Amino acid sequence: MNNLYSVYICGQESYGTIDLDGASAQFIYRPLGYGDDPLMLRQSAGFKFANAQRILNDQWIVNLRCTTPSQY
Repeated sequence: MNNLYSVYICGQESYGTIDLDGASAQFIYRPLGYGDDPLMLRQSAGFKFANAQRILNDQWIVNLRCTTPSQY
């Protein structure tokens, strides 16, 4: 049995992004030894944002359904 995959192709202006509560994207980085880390073993990085996507024109979005070739 072959796997079935959906591949979406979006045309120009087919969807839009709405920022929520006026929040913008933020990259957060904590270097080695940040906070209570006496051996300097931990660091972290993260990304946060508040937005939503909306389809503006669904006629400009195409769904290609494809499969992988079967093995003999």
